[in-house]
Amino acid sequence: DQKPYLVILQVEMKKMSGIEVAHTLREKGSSVRLILMDVSDKYAMDAFDVHADGYLKKPITYQDFAAAMSRFRARFATESHTIEVRAERSKVNLHTADILFAESIGHNVWIYTKEGEYKTPLTMGKLSEVLQEEKPFLPCGRSYLVNMAYISQIENEVIVMNDGSRIPIPVRLRKSVAERYREYCSGWK
Repeated sequence: DQKPYLVILQVEMKKMSGIEVAHTLREKGSSVRLILMDVSDKYAMDAFDVHADGYLKKPITYQDFAAAMSRFRARFATESHTIEVRAERSKVNLHTADILFAESIGHNVWIYTKEGEYKTPLTMGKLSEVLQEEKPFLPCGRSYLVNMAYISQIENEVIVMNDGSRIPIPVRLRKSVAERYREYCSGWK
């Protein structure tokens, strides 16, 4: 019944590659954290495609491993954080790490998570205040708040999320959004 929090996979293995294992886990809906490792950098983009949380090049020194674990711990410390929001007629506790993005529509904010969507009368300003200390959250204009951990790619005019959602980037923010996302990603080898 216990599920691992983190799996470290060697890319090149005899029967099935670490990339294939990662694809299988993702296809089955697993959100386990993954770190892949290999003797070369040639699989780094494949690791990115399976949403690995890190890539280590062998030989790995103790310092390399300790630094990767330190970055991992800091990046995912937010997973234990929850926020309480009023959704419809009840209160819901949401893990901040499960929030994909939030969108302001009219007088409400829709919060999209891994498990579903929640409509709340909370304002985007109030939600931003609540999440201001959560490093992966990126404001994208007045209408969107995006969890950078779930960004698939940034095109010129839109952020493409892992679930396929497309979030428009205001012209005045395109450069700063791309820069902030690069900074977020640069903490990983």
